Amino acid sequence: QTIGLGEVQKNLFHTLITAQNKVVDSYTLMDFLEQPTPNALRVNLAKLKNKLGIEIKNIRGQGYMIEKI
Repeated sequence: QTIGLGEVQKNLFHTLITAQNKVVDSYTLMDFLEQPTPNALRVNLAKLKNKLGIEIKNIRGQGYMIEKI
């Protein structure tokens, strides 16, 4: 099944999945956003989680990670 992702969501997913089981710094992920704010990052990650049905963990004060798929 093909799921359409925008450019930002594609980049976020690629970065998180290639670093699976490792924490990716929030600032690294915000580099992909047009308007890089913590809130915009949360919104984009929530959309990504909903579209793909995956769990993206927030590691408080460090960043985000995908544990397993």
